Amino acid sequence: MKMEKYVFGTNLLSGGIESVLVQWRYGEETKKDFLPRLGAAIAHISTSPEGSLYCTSHSDNKITIIQSNLKVSAVIQGLVKGDNIKTELKNDPRTKALVLNGKPGHLQFYSLQHDKQLYNLDIVQQEYINQSGLHQFDVVKAAFDAQGSWLATVEERKEKLADLEIQLKIWVYKDETQSFVLNTTITSPHEDHITALCFCNTDETTLLVTTGRDGQFKAWVLGDDSDIYRESVCWSCDFVGNYHNLHATNCCFSEDGSLLAVGFEQIITIWNPNTWDLVCTFCQPPGKIKPNEPRPVYLQKGICQGSVQRAVFTPWDVPEENCSESSQWLNRSQLYFLTRDMLLIEENILVTPFYLLLGKHRQHQAKLDAGSGTLADQVQLPEGSVAIKELLQTPAHVLPSATFLCTMFVNSLLISKDGKSEFTEEAEEEMESEKEEDETSNHEIDTHDSQHKAKPAYFVEELAPKLSKTEERDLKRVRKTDYSWLCPFHGKLPREPYHG
Repeated sequence: MKMEKYVFGTNLLSGGIESVLVQWRYGEETKKDFLPRLGAAIAHISTSPEGSLYCTSHSDNKITIIQSNLKVSAVIQGLVKGDNIKTELKNDPRTKALVLNGKPGHLQFYSLQHDKQLYNLDIVQQEYINQSGLHQFDVVKAAFDAQGSWLATVEERKEKLADLEIQLKIWVYKDETQSFVLNTTITSPHEDHITALCFCNTDETTLLVTTGRDGQFKAWVLGDDSDIYRESVCWSCDFVGNYHNLHATNCCFSEDGSLLAVGFEQIITIWNPNTWDLVCTFCQPPGKIKPNEPRPVYLQKGICQGSVQRAVFTPWDVPEENCSESSQWLNRSQLYFLTRDMLLIEENILVTPFYLLLGKHRQHQAKLDAGSGTLADQVQLPEGSVAIKELLQTPAHVLPSATFLCTMFVNSLLISKDGKSEFTEEAEEEMESEKEEDETSNHEIDTHDSQHKAKPAYFVEELAPKLSKTEERDLKRVRKTDYSWLCPFHGKLPREPYHG
């Protein structure tokens, strides 16, 4: 067993996978002080310089501050890391929190806006025993109703020589405790694994549907309990449906709650939840169902290192109004995802004007730092820049401060020393061309002059006047001009009379 130890004065602190902090005293080997139930395996132990406080870090991304008398003073809890997110990523409609598996047998409610854990909900309600080979209940499914008033969870346990144990629990939110309280527990709701569950999207949630590998889907309704005062309510089974003994794989209600869609392998069935009549079916070979628009709305590669395990859209507190036209589909939500390392990453894909300016600069800087920047990446002329146009057309109250934008804005207009603009390149090409023309002209002029010297004196009157270098260069340019477009008119234009 791996243990972390720390010695301070006459005390020795130790801890391990049992989640128990042990304090040993020097000279009193038989006397030990224990602090149990710290939640997760202890990874590290540290003490304050004066020895009045202890600090333990745990495998579930938690830090516990403990007094010297072994009383917990404070707990700093981040996003709990788990081996597998079986519940997927869920949104709590009431608190806008991210809900997923936390400690064994728990659901954690994590606030994305404040980057902290709100609370843990004990679903299994059993003491977790860290023992090799011992199978315990695990939370595998979770679903909220539209208002966040009801929560349905599924927990399973499978022993090697025993049948599968399944429990469906339905929780109700209580304003007094600001948390969910268990309302109904249903043992063995299905004979095999539950594949999906969903609430009906109505103002008053009274219907829950579950599907299982036993080939059935079941409807659970909310009704009065059998107590004599009729003050409590509970959930009970109202209907059981199937389709040709196929495995039920998924279920979903329409937006108004008037229709229920249940998937049976490659077949989709539509049911009327008021009468439980089968309305119609849709059948297509696997992989043949295609959307109306096969092209993705947005595509971005290399967003993180490693593989993405889960992703979810979460609503904004205040809807965005300054999205680009191509990102209107994200004006009410943002995308969060989990990587293999179970680190929460927020990916804001909304393209705002200052993002176009600052984001491109940061990407450009990252390329330079990596040593992979090319001349085309380094030089970006400001003329016609979409970022600048959108920046100037955007209201000032939605932009960052001017002091923050000034440096980035000016740098985006500069040209690096290593790079050359198009105008510089054109000027250099023109200078080189002129240089070549000058050399050619000088050579022709020298040759022409030498011919003049070799001729007799009586040919001097017939010689043309000497041209300057500039005139020679202009003449050479005229010689290179293409006048072929005048050929069709040759011989058709009237000639002017010659006056000698």
